Amino acid sequence: MSEANMTARANVKLNGQMEAYEPTFLEALEPALPHIARHGIKVAINAGASDTKMFHEAVTKMVTAKGWS
Repeated sequence: MSEANMTARANVKLNGQMEAYEPTFLEALEPALPHIARHGIKVAINAGASDTKMFHEAVTKMVTAKGWS
């Protein structure tokens, strides 16, 4: 992520306007989840921006909704 994106997401977090992580990454991740799960791929993501905990929760929710751990 670029420094400009990180700064913008930090501003969003301070103002409580929306997610302070990169929500478009979730759109890209979701169709890949079946392949990731089937092949046991470990994924390292740098899309948490200014709220890695909230991003982790969003990814975890997406994965568990599909029945995976």
